[in-house]
Amino acid sequence: MPNLNVIVGNDGSNTLQGTVGADLIYGYDPNGPQSQTSAILATRVATGLTEPLFAGAPPGDTSRLFLVEKTGAIKILDLASGQVLPTPFLNLSGQIASDDERGLLGLAFDPDFASNGFFYVNVSNPNGNTDIRRYHVDASTPNVADPASATPVLSINQSTFGNHKGGWLGFGPDGDLYISVGDGGGGGDPLHSGQNINSLLGKILRIDVHGDDFLGDPTRNYHVPADNPFVGTNGADEIFGFGLRNPWRPSFDRALGDFTSLMLDRMNGKRSISARRARTMAGMLMGTSNNTRFRRFLP
Repeated sequence: MPNLNVIVGNDGSNTLQGTVGADLIYGYDPNGPQSQTSAILATRVATGLTEPLFAGAPPGDTSRLFLVEKTGAIKILDLASGQVLPTPFLNLSGQIASDDERGLLGLAFDPDFASNGFFYVNVSNPNGNTDIRRYHVDASTPNVADPASATPVLSINQSTFGNHKGGWLGFGPDGDLYISVGDGGGGGDPLHSGQNINSLLGKILRIDVHGDDFLGDPTRNYHVPADNPFVGTNGADEIFGFGLRNPWRPSFDRALGDFTSLMLDRMNGKRSISARRARTMAGMLMGTSNNTRFRRFLP
């Protein structure tokens, strides 16, 4: 492989800067099954996409990869043929705001997707606010979702700034839906949203989408887990972690169940990524939202 740039990481706090060329990234968990892996190689699997920012698949589905485009479309890569299907799985283009860091930002498939066909998206609506919506797919048309099936789950009022919207969605091992929300932008969190426990901005939220605490409100369709940190006390019940700037691409460790949050920020004109772990259900993530790193407080 010509002009190969080798990037080496460890278990510490790393900033790994890629290049425009071919990069070979070394990394492993010395205490896990990955310890026998010496390298991670990147291989291009699809082209012709418009601002792709996420790829995933329903639980147990090994034949398709769903590709999320910031501009509003979710497309399917057929892994057998290596081709992107011509008809999008869902197309919200023209129905959302997609300027700056707004757009279709997150996708999560229900753990019971195989039986209920439900999936969830995180989008910026035309007013710039964050909408968490549920859609479903019919078993007779598994590669095309029903655009008319949109059910509002949660809406979050955003700032007028165009950046720091977060956007990731993911189901945890507990079956709850976790939502990353940026501080609303503006540079340095001028609204102090991250530390405001009554604001949903600058947070990781956790909700149970299989229940409904708001039967009289058609715009809110979820149950709040009783062990969220601020249930029964001052602060928004939906909050799982706070004090974040722009949690861009969190995930759950499939082997350990740990929650890992990646924070993407601008520092001196460069992009940097910071990662920390927190044991699911064990405590809150806290820190200063105008910093690229956050502290971990566990009981």
